[in-house]
Amino acid sequence: MSYNIGNDKSVEIRKVQALQGERSLTLVFPKEFSVRLGIGKGDFLKCSVDGQRLIVEKVETLQTC
Repeated sequence: MSYNIGNDKSVEIRKVQALQGERSLTLVFPKEFSVRLGIGKGDFLKCSVDGQRLIVEKVETLQTC
């Protein structure tokens, strides 16, 4: 279930879907957001916290060791 806030399609309220073990949780983002950002299955995301904001950014390149 998601809720749009007013007529602003850039903001949606989403419910956390599941806790995964002791280190992760699952949050489902609107498909429109992933399409706009070019995020697909297998991509890496950088997550950080700024005050009360969760910032999620697509990692363009990730070099493995």
